[in-house]
This record gives sequence, C-alpha cells and structure tokens, in this order.
Amino acid sequence: MSALILQRILSFDDSPSSFTPALLQALSAGPVRATFFANGDAIQNDFPMAQEIVRAGHLLENHGWNHQHFSELSFADCQRSIMDTEGQIQRVYKSLGFTRPHKVFRFPYGNQGFPQDRFTRTWGWLTPQYRALQKFLKTQGFEGPQQSRRLRWPYSHYDRKADWLWTFDTKDWDWLEESSSARTVLASLEKQLTKRSQGQEVILMHDQTHACEARLLFLHEFLNCHKDQVVPMFQE
Repeated sequence: MSALILQRILSFDDSPSSFTPALLQALSAGPVRATFFANGDAIQNDFPMAQEIVRAGHLLENHGWNHQHFSELSFADCQRSIMDTEGQIQRVYKSLGFTRPHKVFRFPYGNQGFPQDRFTRTWGWLTPQYRALQKFLKTQGFEGPQQSRRLRWPYSHYDRKADWLWTFDTKDWDWLEESSSARTVLASLEKQLTKRSQGQEVILMHDQTHACEARLLFLHEFLNCHKDQVVPMFQE
C-alpha cells in the first residue's frame, strides 16, 4: 500500500452561532468541506443557520445538547443530551430533503464521561461511565475514527473509540482579538505538521462570537497554504 500523505480535517465546535455565516464564507473560498459539531439547543435557537451549514456541503454533527461536562451528568442525562441533539440534527436534514451521510459525536470539552484529572486522563477508559457511553454510542450507530478510512492517528488506541477528538487544538476560545493570536497558533500548527509526513490531522476550532477577526485570519492563511490537503472527515 502506498504511503498516505498528511491530510487536514477542519472541525468547528458549538455551532450554529451568529459567526457561522462568516465561517461558511471563508470555507467556500477554499473551497473546502468541514465538520460542524452542533449543540442541540443552538440548533433549536437558530434552525435556519443549521440548515445553511448542511446546504453548504458540510457535516452537521452531534456535540450534546448544551455543552455540559459529561462527567458531571448521570448516564441517563448523557443519553438524553445526545439523543435530543440527534433529534434536532435529523430534523435539519429531513427539512432539506437530504439523507444524513454520517453520524458522528464529539464530547463537549472532550470530556468523555470521566473527571479530567491527571489520573483519569490516563486511566479513564476503565471507568464505568466511559465504557457505558462508548457502548451506547456504538449501539446508536455513531461512527468512530476507525470508520473514516483516512485514519493514521498518532495515538495507537484512539481508533477503537466511538467519538471524535482532535489532534491539534487551536484553543481559539482563549484567543485575543489581535491577529497575533492567530499567527502564533498557525506557527505552532505548522511546526506540528512538519513533524508528520503522513496521516490525519484533525484541527479543532470553535464557532463562537469572540476573536472573530483572528479566527478568519487563521482560516485565510491556513487555507492559502494547505487547502489542497484539507479533506472531508469521511472518504465517500
């Protein structure tokens, strides 16, 4: 088998928002397709914008109902958060007459159902809540990274999970409005990319309303350099 070149997947959490139109415009300039992980309450509050994400050819996927730490919820509340959001996403696709091509989940904060302390970051996969949530996601038909067929993760264990995390966090939720934030993070990403010659880089950004200009600058400069390597989350 020939070596797989390094591919970039763009993902945005916390959609939709009032910043979504600017993101869609920036992505269309590529043009590239991305994955938008949406909160159920945000879809409910701005259903037309969720429709626009799908119309533009991007994936609209599940990020829980209202961005809570799943380690602080009961298992029943975790299930409810996931399934209520599923109902909203399915309603978006149905309203447009589209068949939803994939079913994907990302935990809010990357919190997979166990406390994010030093011990459980290493051994959290042994906790009952984590194992129950992974089983639930699989039985509900959520597609993990192993089903992407683009998989070359730097973490040997991750392809067994039913949820999607990321390999590079821009931490744009903590950016300042100044362009220096975007350029600093872009330089860090470029450094990481040069260390890897093949595989899959999943880049995490947020569909949020602060530091908008810095986010758009990051996207513009990133796409100028890498748009030919940006791929959808799944190979059709």
